[in-house]
Amino acid sequence: MNDQPLEDHFVVCGWNAQGSRMIDDLLSVRPPLRVAIVCRRPAEAIAALPDHPNFSFWRGDPSHPATLQKVNVASARAVVILAERGEKSRTQTVDARTILTALSIRRLSENIFILAELRRKENLDLVLDAGVDEWVMADHFSGAMLSQSVQSPGLSELFTKLFETGAGYVLSAQPVPDRLLGQYFSRALPQTIEMGLGALAGLQRDGELFLPPAEDLLLGTKDQLLLVRPISSR
Repeated sequence: MNDQPLEDHFVVCGWNAQGSRMIDDLLSVRPPLRVAIVCRRPAEAIAALPDHPNFSFWRGDPSHPATLQKVNVASARAVVILAERGEKSRTQTVDARTILTALSIRRLSENIFILAELRRKENLDLVLDAGVDEWVMADHFSGAMLSQSVQSPGLSELFTKLFETGAGYVLSAQPVPDRLLGQYFSRALPQTIEMGLGALAGLQRDGELFLPPAEDLLLGTKDQLLLVRPISSR
């Protein structure tokens, strides 16, 4: 455990299968971020906890203010509440614990950013009333998406719209239209919108993703454009 005071850190409340990748991503940022987990499980029950000087594990109930004070949540940069479920946990019970945890966090800090996983969308109003800033549906987001969302508030809405079935936006890949061949990526940006293809986010070339590529990269016949468009677009 790191003996340095916990400040400007990320707190992860609870644990599930997405936690490992999320924490690995947060610890890989340069300069490294500080991460503290607080959950009811013992450390030995969680596989692959990182051995990293910027990581610490605390056992306790994250819905209790006294437990949150141990990880100095009031001085944290942001908090992620994972939808922690045990063998006998019902989805309603999981969301109830998320709400209790959010309320406890808000008692200690009015301004900290809180991102929470939600098991049942009908509980959304209760979660927001508890002080959660942004939410995602559990099992719809990967650990990598969670780590990006907690570092950049607002991204969770984009991810939700991209991956929500039947609504929002869709990410698609398609060959470069003849009109854009040989043009710079930067000059193709407004043209894909004019052509009704969507917003140009990047491209794929020889199996490698460029998000985004250099502005002076020339578009070729083997490239695939990565486009974001409303799902209702034709």
